[in-house]
Amino acid sequence: MPYLPWKDEYSVGVERFDDQHRQIFACINDLAAAMSKSTEHSVLRNIFGELIDYSRVHFRDEELNLVAFDYPDYKAHKFEHYRLIKQVIDYALNYCSNPELGSEILEFLRHWILDHVLESDMKYKSLLENQDIIEWD
Repeated sequence: MPYLPWKDEYSVGVERFDDQHRQIFACINDLAAAMSKSTEHSVLRNIFGELIDYSRVHFRDEELNLVAFDYPDYKAHKFEHYRLIKQVIDYALNYCSNPELGSEILEFLRHWILDHVLESDMKYKSLLENQDIIEWD
């Protein structure tokens, strides 16, 4: 069973963003599985890198649409994204020299993604769920 299973209640009503959220959940689950197996540092760095890179892609897509559709809390939402990336980078840099951080990192990621999706992202649901979402490819 995954560390952080996806549930339908996490849907923000935008298929593209839901798919991206599922991918972020998958990265967190990969990280949890790798940490539980004491996987080599190089593999863990790659998983952290994938989580960071994919989160940036998702955040860019989300922010582009929040601006395009005049979301009133855009700046606060963007700042939350910035804080997540910064914290994950900090954890990634420190984990290899301090593997005891593993459970702290996973708890941070679990709480952050659930809180962010269920609270912050749900605030834009009514604005974006019936829009033609701009895709940045």
